[in-house]
Parts: sequence; C-alpha cells; structure tokens
Amino acid sequence: YSFANTNRAFNRTKCMFLDILFVDQQHRRKKLGKKLMDELKNIALSKDITRIEFWCTKDNIESHEFYKTIGAEKINLLDVYNLNLSN
Repeated sequence: YSFANTNRAFNRTKCMFLDILFVDQQHRRKKLGKKLMDELKNIALSKDITRIEFWCTKDNIESHEFYKTIGAEKINLLDVYNLNLSN
C-alpha cells in the first residue's frame, strides 16, 4: 500500500492506495482477505486516513464480490487510460 491524495479534484482527503491484494486460490474462503483488509483499515485509521482506494479489473468478478462483502463501494467516476511509450 501507499499513502496519497489521489483524485484530488474529487476528494481532498488523505487516502491509502492498495496496489494489489492477492490470496492464493488454495487459501481463499478462509477470511484471510478480510483479515488483511481489516489490518489495512487499522493502519489507515491510526494515521488519520479515512479511505482506502484500490482498482479491480472489470472481469475479476470474484474480487468484485469480495469487495462488496467488506462494504467497499464501487465508484463509476473514472476511466483509466494507458499511454504506452515503449513502441
């Protein structure tokens, strides 16, 4: 994770940005993801950060369902673009 003020035009509060959360297939459905997210919440709150942001690909249905179960809200505010300079 990292700390940033992302999307400052829309929300000026401090946030924690989670780059990736991955639980190996054999360890899923054991509440490990929830425990990890709970610990991130504790870290954020200890630093007076009141939101955590993360991205998820549209086709990753399993992750979408997980994020819903922990109370995350999907925000349809941005489209992400990538300008590839390696051509």
